[in-house]
Amino acid sequence: MASFSFFIAVLCSMLSQVPSFLESGVDIYLKLSWLLPLAVMSADNVKAFFNRKLMFFYIFLSVFFIYCFALENLTGITYVGIDLYNMAIALLVCVVSFAYWDKHGSPRNLAILSIVLLVSGLYLAVVVYTETLSAADLSELQYAFEAKNSMGQILLNAFVVVMICAMPKNKFLRAGLFALIAGVVIVIFMLKSRATIASLAFIVGYLVFMSDNKKIKYISAGGLLLATLYILLNQHAYEVVVEQILFGNRNAADLNNLTSGRVDLFMEQVKKIPEGFWFGTGNDYMDCFPLMMLVQYGFFGAMIVLVFLIKVAKLINFQFKPRKGLSMACFLLFWAAMVNSLFEAQPPFGPGVKCFMVWATFGMALSKYSVKVPKLSKFHIHTMIDRPMQAMVR
Repeated sequence: MASFSFFIAVLCSMLSQVPSFLESGVDIYLKLSWLLPLAVMSADNVKAFFNRKLMFFYIFLSVFFIYCFALENLTGITYVGIDLYNMAIALLVCVVSFAYWDKHGSPRNLAILSIVLLVSGLYLAVVVYTETLSAADLSELQYAFEAKNSMGQILLNAFVVVMICAMPKNKFLRAGLFALIAGVVIVIFMLKSRATIASLAFIVGYLVFMSDNKKIKYISAGGLLLATLYILLNQHAYEVVVEQILFGNRNAADLNNLTSGRVDLFMEQVKKIPEGFWFGTGNDYMDCFPLMMLVQYGFFGAMIVLVFLIKVAKLINFQFKPRKGLSMACFLLFWAAMVNSLFEAQPPFGPGVKCFMVWATFGMALSKYSVKVPKLSKFHIHTMIDRPMQAMVR
């Protein structure tokens, strides 16, 4: 029952982004599916919820809530809002995943999780492509799919977990998986979610350039060079990849237009910092998470969030060892979300279930790491990096 409820929650989170569900409001009920494994694990492994490894997350959310609640009541300005909601969802997913993996974590269940993500991710990609993207004109300024950023990041997260944690040994199955991943990457590009493309670039760059396999580096560098030359020399390819997707059909000579108005918005938000430097100016919106933490919640509020994220990054970078399999997936998803946060307002916590796999993998990895793991003098890139990358050059 525990595994069934957990995988149902993962499946429902993925399917919550189906266009028809988003339009009808069904996505809200699908997101509530995490209450099912919460109830099951409360009976199956209740002591895990009180594990000291989770205390820093409980403390963070409690302190941040008290901070926002107190400021809201003292100033009359709204501080309690979407950010707290996203943080609460992240905590829920993390704690449930921690409790589940603490008792039921195994290679078999990791393989099942990968299959659930693979199947649901493929279904999402096919539905989005057939219902919206196939009939869309990439040369148009407007986006074919409104929830492009959430969709793109969810697809990216799902297939990173699949590639890192469930790479088949059979060369034909590997080839088939890479073909599917390539198809999903095309969908991500067609969504024109430039923040997700930046996250994808980080993941690919890390896997390639941190690999110990020189052959991978040379072939990847050569492939990148050839692809760049082809795009620059082929007018049609340049228009599609650079002008329509990377530039979003915007004026490259106008930085503000190219960034969808972010330059002007950024400057407007920066001007608000002096008037609310210590405690912020309350709920606001702009697509830059670090900036908006400072603008909305001031120095003290931003420090609460920063200290928490530093704690998470420290665990992921230095404690979750060896960096392979689930630990590697957690590392890539967290830092991809941090890259995404530079261009979006709510990552790495949200919006909604957009980042659920970040906190699911974090909770799972957190449940297994030992505080007695010795510090390593050197970081090595392990088998789970080289296996998928080597498969591409065989």
